Order: sequence, then C-alpha cells, then structure tokens
Amino acid sequence: MATSLNSMFVPLTEGNPMTDGPTTDELRLVAQHGSGDIQRMLAIVELARRRDRLEELREFVED
Repeated sequence: MATSLNSMFVPLTEGNPMTDGPTTDELRLVAQHGSGDIQRMLAIVELARRRDRLEELREFVED
C-alpha cells in the first residue's frame, strides 16, 4: 500500500493539505527530526525534487 507524502504531515499552514502539500520549512523539519527513517528519507527526496537536485542525490546514493 502506497502512502502519499502529504498524509504523513499534520498541516501547519492554511489551505488544503491534500493539494498544497507540506511547505519547504515543514519538509526541512521532518528531514531533520522525523520520527522514522522512511519519513525523513521521503522529506529529503521531496526537498531534492523541489530544488531540482534529484540527480545529485542519486549520485550520492550510488557512491
């Protein structure tokens, strides 16, 4: 069963969390202090995607 990234966060901002998703600050907080390895990893991947740095992350993982 796939879990969307949006369902892992309690919305901290106004708006619709099902369409807006977590903010960059929220993702950074989860990446640093998330309660589980998978939550932290998903936040890191999403931050890399938003910054257009997925290829750099892939290269880091391959090394």
